[in-house]
Amino acid sequence: MDELTLLRSARDFPAVPLDELAKNRVALDKAIGGAASRTSAKKRMQRRVGWTFASAGVAATIAITLVATDTIGFGGSPVGASAEAAEVLNEAAQTTILTADPIVGPDQYLRVDTKAVSGVGTTISGHDIWYSTLSTSSLFVPKSDQKSWVLQRSLPAVFQTFGPESQAYASKNQAEIVAEHGTGGEYFQARNGAFMNSRPDYTPEALKALPRDPQQLLDHFYLVNPGAGVSKDGAAFDLIVVLLRTGFVPADLRAALYKAAALVPGVSVTEKAATLDGRKGISIGRTESKTAERQDIIIDPTNGLVIGERLVILNGQPGIPAGTALGSTSVTTSVVNSAPTSTPSK
Repeated sequence: MDELTLLRSARDFPAVPLDELAKNRVALDKAIGGAASRTSAKKRMQRRVGWTFASAGVAATIAITLVATDTIGFGGSPVGASAEAAEVLNEAAQTTILTADPIVGPDQYLRVDTKAVSGVGTTISGHDIWYSTLSTSSLFVPKSDQKSWVLQRSLPAVFQTFGPESQAYASKNQAEIVAEHGTGGEYFQARNGAFMNSRPDYTPEALKALPRDPQQLLDHFYLVNPGAGVSKDGAAFDLIVVLLRTGFVPADLRAALYKAAALVPGVSVTEKAATLDGRKGISIGRTESKTAERQDIIIDPTNGLVIGERLVILNGQPGIPAGTALGSTSVTTSVVNSAPTSTPSK
């Protein structure tokens, strides 16, 4: 699930009680891509399938978009990030409480700008071929539930290739996408963010109902996601990242999510001066040893806000050099007085 899926839930849909979420796991299972076990980078990348531009001539393509003290947690097992990571996360929690959430006036919109680097891959003659794309989107969320939400997004452009086969595959795909969609991007308008007749997965009531106690919040993520992900800790950390990167989570829940992340085993500081989309922060991440992938979230220590997240392939995969950040997402928010009213020119 991408930023849009979470962000479009800001209007007054019927509340989803926590016991109902725990019973059917619909919303949170969607947030981490379902309960299917993943044993390779390729399978895990499929979890991040979100809004992509599909071309009729592009077959078998995968698109991805790619954020203490020890204690006793869910099931009685010892949990906890490294002492360094826990310190960073707990300080971010304290700082983010002091950072005011955007105040949107009655006739204004919350604007959420997203830059996403996504991996696209296929299998040809038994081996994988990958390249990455860059796309941008702007989501306009009105304060008034009487107004429509607006989304503008660009066509994905080739961002990085990995050798001649990768370049040829990227060029072929890009030509097919432009032939089918043009070059002007896309425009959507819908009440309550129901773009393309899709139903929001989260409501303000559901977010408000999430526990603010870090251990209870983490235990809740474990409870509603049995069997999801390569590991239960990885699935919980991924969900924390997905929620934090939206730019929509209120300050008190952001703080609780940081503190919950500090309780997840294997979380550590991965880079003290990380740069994403020209902004610098501290990277906190967790490695899945079975897939040799690391999920990072990058936090601005000056305000406790999330700069973005990235997925790093540590040992390399066919067609992907070791250490490649194949997917990343950066998000900024602002308050604006109006939203676009027409389709971008082509």
